[in-house]
Amino acid sequence: ERIEYPIGVLGDIYVDLLCKVAELPVWGEDRLASTTLLAAGGSTANTARFLGSLGGGNVVRLFSAVGNDLFGSYFIEQLRSEGCVTTDGSLVVLPGVPTSVCVVLSGPSDRGFVSCNT
Repeated sequence: ERIEYPIGVLGDIYVDLLCKVAELPVWGEDRLASTTLLAAGGSTANTARFLGSLGGGNVVRLFSAVGNDLFGSYFIEQLRSEGCVTTDGSLVVLPGVPTSVCVVLSGPSDRGFVSCNT
């Protein structure tokens, strides 16, 4: 008989703005991104997603917070559309607080990050 366990993942989340560039910029320079992508991310959300994707009937619940803004709404909608992580009652929406956002500049051999944390 298979035993199913609820899994809880607790931590901060980010909405990632991923920009692929040929070369990372230095101060005062501009770089053209060949690709941009908005994604619900952060290590906590990524861990919950991975565990949820394993299947097996285990329920994965993400415990975190987002702001009451467009990025927070986007984050919630993305996780719901994927269906592998539960957030009902465990993801708090904080009025007047911005959702954490990370701009990720991804070059051929390295990355650079600019983060705004709530």
